Amino acid sequence: LPRLENQPLTVKCMWLILHLYIFLYTKCAQTTINIMYHLYILLSKKTSNYYIGSTGNIVDRIIRHNSGRSKSTTSGIPWLLVYSEEFESRSEAIHREMEIKGWKSHQRITNLIQSHL
Repeated sequence: LPRLENQPLTVKCMWLILHLYIFLYTKCAQTTINIMYHLYILLSKKTSNYYIGSTGNIVDRIIRHNSGRSKSTTSGIPWLLVYSEEFESRSEAIHREMEIKGWKSHQRITNLIQSHL
């Protein structure tokens, strides 16, 4: 540590701010943000159809579906979240989405949703 006792207050403050910044930056760099990905199933109250998707931000995605910013779901507004699963990676969520979409069965999807109520 440098000797700061004979330094002006501004130098002492700058030294403190610099080291505080370095400390916080180091701590933030060591912290990993754990983003979870979701498979989700929406139910249209208007058409009774399901929509199956995956996302890293489920709240924003549902808002987008219900505000008409997603062309594929505009005709079914309003949409209700009826089912979701959480995954650690985007690829896992997409894989599960493709699996469920591959069922092509309204009843099988309904059974999945009801089995988790």
